[in-house]
Amino acid sequence: MATIGSDPTHASELQFTPDFGPLLDRCRATMVAAVGVDMPIGFAADGHREAERLARGRLGRRASTLFPMPAHAVLDVDDWTEALAVNRRIAGQGFSKQAFHLLDGSREVRAALAPADQPWCCEVHPESSFTAMNGGTPLVSKHTDDGRRQRLDAVTRLVAADAARQIVESGIPTVDALDAYAAAWTAARSARGEADILGSGADPDGYSLTIVI
Repeated sequence: MATIGSDPTHASELQFTPDFGPLLDRCRATMVAAVGVDMPIGFAADGHREAERLARGRLGRRASTLFPMPAHAVLDVDDWTEALAVNRRIAGQGFSKQAFHLLDGSREVRAALAPADQPWCCEVHPESSFTAMNGGTPLVSKHTDDGRRQRLDAVTRLVAADAARQIVESGIPTVDALDAYAAAWTAARSARGEADILGSGADPDGYSLTIVI
């Protein structure tokens, strides 16, 4: 998790937190302005999230970094083969195993959230955030030296001037730390009413969690 100030000159903090519920409680208690979560929150009954379609359109060549999520009913399925069959029946298509492995995290996030927590706690996609930081042009892969350099430059300039030092001192892998800073940047923009919200916000799963990125 990255915690940032109101402008890049303020001290930031990086820390690893294994459980989302206690983290969210701590953010509530300390009156954090907004929380950005790099995890799918709202799931569509038919398996087609408008927010994903809009985000992939903006990501261009980096669209593959946003894994399409399955139908809401798949959240109740623990077996990969069964989950694939359920999604094909409901959505008319399969979904990736990478997306399947994200579902445990989504369940944990959803269990900790109430509808009233949104948009204070919002779903973000770091690659989309970095694209926005770069004026709408996607960066090269974060798994390359140039990609990590581009992201660190953007974070240092727009998010936290002390990011490089915090990454070294925290011991958190660089790509994960940079994604955390990107999520914090989007959360801060959301708190100020400046974030570019993708998706209508309608969530037909009956729990009233919005489907936006």
